Amino acid sequence: MRFRDQSNYLAEATCKHISEKVGGASFAKRVFEYDSNHSNQIQLWGGYRISILDMGSKIRLDLDSNEGGVENLVEALKEKAHIPKKYQGVLKDVNVSKVNGLSLEAEVVKVNNSQGRVQNRDKLFMALYHSAIQPVISAVHESL
Repeated sequence: MRFRDQSNYLAEATCKHISEKVGGASFAKRVFEYDSNHSNQIQLWGGYRISILDMGSKIRLDLDSNEGGVENLVEALKEKAHIPKKYQGVLKDVNVSKVNGLSLEAEVVKVNNSQGRVQNRDKLFMALYHSAIQPVISAVHESL
């Protein structure tokens, strides 16, 4: 089975989704603005960044900050990151890890098709957004 790396799509879809949620408004300092030069990264407030890495059976969000100190978000992320019932057919687990910085790993449900997982990338995005991306955004916003 061969999956298509959706890292860039997931980052771009996140930026578009956030823009739509705030009525098309833009943020200062290029926050939530898609940058094709760093296509799998999303700039958040306070110097925080998310990098999305699609590894097929898992999708990892790496969180880092220009000022460091992402460890203060671990407990908030453990509390917030979970898979809503609606998306349990797409993702089966979300784990927070402090190895080499701070990461969230979402394990993808295996499906018997050519990619080995859900092929609808919009469905994959919405599952990841509600299970992992939104909790990161929320935890970062609350920490500022």
